[in-house]
Amino acid sequence: MADTHTNRLAQSSSPYLQQHKHNPVDWYPWGDEAFDRAKAENKLVLVSIGYSACHWCHVMERETFEDHAAAALMNQHFVCIKVDREERPDVDQVYMTAVQLMTQQGGWPLNCFTLPDGRPVYGGTYFKREAFMEVLEMLAHLHAESPDRVAAYADQLTEAIDLHERIQAATGSDDLPSELTTQLVDRWRPHWDRERGGLDYAPKFPMPNNWAFLLEHGALLSNADATAHAHRTLLAQVRSGMADQIGGGYARYSVDALWKVPHFEKMLYDNGQLLSALARAHAHDPTQEYARAVAQTAAWLDRDLRRPDGWYQSALDADSEGEEGKHYTWTQAELEALWGEDWAWARQYYSIDTDGFWEHGQYIPLRTESDAQFAARMGWTLEAFYPKLDALMARTLEARNARVFPGLDHKVLVSWNAYVVQGLAVAGRVFQNTQYSERAVDLALLMEDLYSARSSFPHTLDSPGIGFLEDHAATAQAWLEVYRTTQDEQWITHTGKLLDQTWQDFADPEGGMPWFTAHSGEHLVSRKQENFDNVTPASSSMLAHACLDYGLLTGDPTWTGRARALMANMVGEMSSAQNTSHWALLLNRLTRPYYHVVIAGPGKEAALADLDTQLHPNTLVSLAHSGTILAPVQGKESEKLTFYVCIEGACQRPVHTLEEALAQLA
Repeated sequence: MADTHTNRLAQSSSPYLQQHKHNPVDWYPWGDEAFDRAKAENKLVLVSIGYSACHWCHVMERETFEDHAAAALMNQHFVCIKVDREERPDVDQVYMTAVQLMTQQGGWPLNCFTLPDGRPVYGGTYFKREAFMEVLEMLAHLHAESPDRVAAYADQLTEAIDLHERIQAATGSDDLPSELTTQLVDRWRPHWDRERGGLDYAPKFPMPNNWAFLLEHGALLSNADATAHAHRTLLAQVRSGMADQIGGGYARYSVDALWKVPHFEKMLYDNGQLLSALARAHAHDPTQEYARAVAQTAAWLDRDLRRPDGWYQSALDADSEGEEGKHYTWTQAELEALWGEDWAWARQYYSIDTDGFWEHGQYIPLRTESDAQFAARMGWTLEAFYPKLDALMARTLEARNARVFPGLDHKVLVSWNAYVVQGLAVAGRVFQNTQYSERAVDLALLMEDLYSARSSFPHTLDSPGIGFLEDHAATAQAWLEVYRTTQDEQWITHTGKLLDQTWQDFADPEGGMPWFTAHSGEHLVSRKQENFDNVTPASSSMLAHACLDYGLLTGDPTWTGRARALMANMVGEMSSAQNTSHWALLLNRLTRPYYHVVIAGPGKEAALADLDTQLHPNTLVSLAHSGTILAPVQGKESEKLTFYVCIEGACQRPVHTLEEALAQLA
């Protein structure tokens, strides 16, 4: 399409909105100007929501929003608004809920039609051009001929949106059911794909929080079936086509049940969380495949998403040169020429001409067996195989880098950067890798500088006003992970200030759960909570975790009480582990022993390293020192190596070897 028209989106900082700046549609960015015009002209509003890396958003743009006939119909009868869902998750929440209530499904692109005041009346996801034009004509006619009927439906739908996922304060006993997490796992178990990992349907998403919960739950309760499925799933992902076998990092999901064909967009939030999940899996059952997957993911994040100033950008597109996956796939002839004398073994390792075949002569490198199994089959040791593999990967990546790159979404989102801090901090202590730890600290310091300058977080670096609960809660969890990795108590101090302000800005004094938007934020047609875990943990569950850990580390019962209250509110809503796994992890910590281990005396750093490299569910660790600000740590210095294993301030007898401490933890 020739760029003969430029609309208002040309002034936007959003890469997604910029993609639509030459559409013949008279797009507005989200804001009062669009709704004021709709009210003045008594027109319905189209709120069209997507994100820059979204393949089907690109398809609908090419088919419909670049079509002059469709655009003319849109411009005649509607005021049209484009929204970047990553910039405005609050707007996306409202209209995604509306579409899910109307159609029982959701996704992006999201197209929701509203009254001039923003109340939704109709919507869907991807529409083909002809179907979309029929919808436009139908709604324009209905609004002109039956405005009262449309308004009445908007009233009903908005009321339903208000109530959706709204959770009130629990009444009665605050006892928490310890057996609930086991019940959730038992209900979940029939839906596990025991051959390929994950769940027994497609598409398959990484869902790192689900498998991290299952791993810790199984380790805590000696449930070998749970831990086995967590490892089965994470290793299947490591070897899959969803994993970028050449350049590191993971695509957003697999379109099939085989983890074979990815939806090729690569998102910061997935990869930050996968660093944590894979590192914890390694701590439970060390394998070089986990270590390499973490290293390759961290390297990809630094190479393709990290800015020179240390912040991480949001995503890489699924498409390049107008084709989905073109940057990542290969013909057999390309690989044979590139790999040369390594072709014979490399084609087997990456399943070329077998499982890796995709379509139109293209192949997706993927693996069907462990590195150890492959090396043994070839008659090699892993020590001999990995240098060959690394050289091949470097050569292949160099050739791939000569291709046109997918588009980069340069937005910096605070919450997504917090997931990277968490992932790098966990990986730093599990692998005792100072590079990971230093990266985590560097990014955490950038976040602390940003917070100190504003006394709150924005959602994106350049957005005005206060961000969302996810930005503040995810950062609180991230800073606590940095403390655990570095034992630098400044991160406890920073977390305390952040939690105090977050509680003021988001807590609902009259209800049970915090709001997703701050009290001073923009007022939409509905104010939402975010209480159910999805591809990222729910904002409220992250806040509850941060409250608990901060309260235990400092000995402040106010915060542990708030964590317990949030958990009590949620218990009655937990029917599935799939969308409450982060809550289930918290429930295990609140209903089973949650240890605070304090290590004192000579050799305490080495003992901490030994503990950090292993998976110990329900365990926090602190080093004793003379200037500690943490009440539970004070008075626990010693002239010899000593371990204090404590629960809520009550400590077992001090012991002097790691083996004795581990026995007390058991």
